Amino acid sequence: MLMKEGISIIRVPCKLPNVCVVDVKGEDVFRLIGVYAPDSKTWLWDDLSHFLSKKCIIYGDFNVNTMQDGKKAEILFQWADDQFLAQALPNSSTSLRSNRVIDDAFIRGFNIDIQVYNGQIVKESDLMCNIAADYYEEFFNASNIVRPHPYTDSPAIEYDNINEVIPESVLPSAWKDTRMILLAKKYSICLPSLTRPISLLDSFQKIGEKLFLTRFRDLLYRRGLLPDSQSGFRERFRLQTRLLLFLEDIYSLMSNSAPVCTMFVDFRAAFDQLWFLGCIGKLRNLGIPSSFLNWIEVWLNNRCCFLEINGSKSRRFSIEKGGP
Repeated sequence: MLMKEGISIIRVPCKLPNVCVVDVKGEDVFRLIGVYAPDSKTWLWDDLSHFLSKKCIIYGDFNVNTMQDGKKAEILFQWADDQFLAQALPNSSTSLRSNRVIDDAFIRGFNIDIQVYNGQIVKESDLMCNIAADYYEEFFNASNIVRPHPYTDSPAIEYDNINEVIPESVLPSAWKDTRMILLAKKYSICLPSLTRPISLLDSFQKIGEKLFLTRFRDLLYRRGLLPDSQSGFRERFRLQTRLLLFLEDIYSLMSNSAPVCTMFVDFRAAFDQLWFLGCIGKLRNLGIPSSFLNWIEVWLNNRCCFLEINGSKSRRFSIEKGGP
């Protein structure tokens, strides 16, 4: 039994196997009874009677088909009639193994409609990999950016010594071949769009990133490019400190009767939408030396990956946006 987060419920004690009973609190309180009734069940329909309320829904897999199961269906419907329960039937089959309608609901006190998912549930790992690869190959295609853009098309700013020899940056292509796994954001059975891609990078690549980050962070500190208010992804900077300073600013303004307006923004899939040219252009405008820019550019470009699900691997495809 799945309940949407935020809905208030109270679990009702029930010792019957494969039966779950909860009271749902909304505008009105009603009882929800989830049932799985295989042929081997050890209880009778009458055992559910004392769980019924004035407003209730009993639903699930009754393992009874109205038109095909004769005596079994008669016993179930006789009990439902005795309890003043109305049947709510879906408009299509609910069994994955046959065309039988064995999942339905009985209601008392209000009306409901049953929605049946008619899409395909993919269980084969190879097919799941291919479907997910189709989605993420399109997802990681380069975005269409309106040009000219200030990050890439503004006049160049020369911060480096023009006589300095800029070293060439090279990363082996094998280091940029990424294995990607998918984590479901909420439900284990979901579309690829409801998953979170996790890149498992090459070990040598990760060592190289650590070495580069040490030098790059030192450069940012020496040039004062990171404001103290930036607490994300920084050592010895805590989000709690940033939050306390933010609250202090608000309280200070309110104590002086000043108007306060706050806007919180969360950019969807921001990390996975990173624009390579825009990133390099913005860093160049901040005065990052060309030797660092060359490494970052090589690090971002010409990457590819494959998806792995339960040991099955998809085809390789290019990653044209998003951080590694």
